[in-house]
Amino acid sequence: MKTRKRLHASLSECLVTYGPVNNGCGQNGRNHGCFTREALEALEERAESEGKAVEELIIEAVFKQLNIADPEARAELHLKLCEKYMREAEDFLAKKDYVQASRKAWGAASQIVKASAAKEGRS
Repeated sequence: MKTRKRLHASLSECLVTYGPVNNGCGQNGRNHGCFTREALEALEERAESEGKAVEELIIEAVFKQLNIADPEARAELHLKLCEKYMREAEDFLAKKDYVQASRKAWGAASQIVKASAAKEGRS
C-alpha cells in the first residue's frame, strides 16, 4: 500500500508540476512532457470535451489502467490540481490578465468540489 501511495504522489506531482503540455518552457524550447504534438492535441480535445484538465485526464487513465480506486489518492490529485490552478490564477492576476485569472480560479474551485466528492468515494 505504501508503494501505491508513493506512486500516486509521484505521478500526480510529476504531471501537475511539469505538465504534459508545457510547450516551449523547457530548455531550448523543448517540451518537458513525453507526448508528441499529435498526442497532445488529442489529449487537449478529449479533456476539453469532458470538461477536465489534461493532467487530470492522464492521471485518471493511469489510475484506471493500474486499477487504483483509492479515494484518498483521487482526492490528493484534485487538491494538487487546485493548488496549481490557484498559483496560476495569482500569476495571471499579477499580470492583470483577469480573464485567464478567472479561468484558473474557476478550475481551482472545481477541483475542490471534485476532491470533496472523491473523499466520499464518488467520481
